[in-house]
Amino acid sequence: MGKFDMKPIYLMLGLVIAMLVFPMVVTAVDGIMGWTGTGGNISQFTGLESIAPIVPLIILVVVVFTLLGGAVVQSYITAKKGDNWNFGIIMGLIMMVISLTFYTIILDSVATVLASANIGDYTGLESVLKIVPMLILVVIAFAGIGLAGYSGAKKLGFGGTGGE
Repeated sequence: MGKFDMKPIYLMLGLVIAMLVFPMVVTAVDGIMGWTGTGGNISQFTGLESIAPIVPLIILVVVVFTLLGGAVVQSYITAKKGDNWNFGIIMGLIMMVISLTFYTIILDSVATVLASANIGDYTGLESVLKIVPMLILVVIAFAGIGLAGYSGAKKLGFGGTGGE
């Protein structure tokens, strides 16, 4: 009797979890897009209004292709003992959801500083603060994607010791 192959089950489980968690990403980004705080909305921050709407698409494409690409590569590699490469990918997605959920706190904090009456006393501070939310959003998205991609690749034997 042959050994039961768990790879298709890992793939389907990973896709199901990703699709269950992805609406949370969209909800968090909707919260960012609809944010109103001290002094206005997200249009007061340089570049944020352009970057925020594409974050869910980037996350979806990368997570799905990482899962599917990992499954294709996995089918050509001998499975390791206890190989569960979807875990790192899903953890990267969950990290992004948590970070995006708390992102409005960053917007509130930066808007409060920008609304300060004496912000003009500090050379260049206002210009830098208007860029900070966009940079943090890009870091959240790409750090989560990097964690997901690296974890998946490492488990497949492409990034170091193969997860051992």
